[in-house]
Amino acid sequence: MTNGSVRDVDQVALTRFQMFAGSVSVSHAYAHIFDFGGTVELGGMKVRPGDLVHGDRHGVQTVPLEIADKVPAAAHEILHRRQDLIGLCRATDFSIDRLREAIREPDLKS
Repeated sequence: MTNGSVRDVDQVALTRFQMFAGSVSVSHAYAHIFDFGGTVELGGMKVRPGDLVHGDRHGVQTVPLEIADKVPAAAHEILHRRQDLIGLCRATDFSIDRLREAIREPDLKS
């Protein structure tokens, strides 16, 4: 992670190396490693050695290790719920009342 900017984004993407930055730059810049293995603060978020970090084009966050093993199941559940709600919205018998009811239901069965 960098608090600064990166360049050559297309080439970096080909390496499949995960990198997150605040902006893209056309400058070569001069980066120097002056320390490693410690806690850093980036954009107001503290990252400590051993932290699990998740990031995508929408942002970066840390995931507490105590719940890390539950994240895949929760993500799977969210994905299926979204697919069910989208299916309901695309149904020929769609209605706002059915959508409101489905949103209130913990387990949507379309």
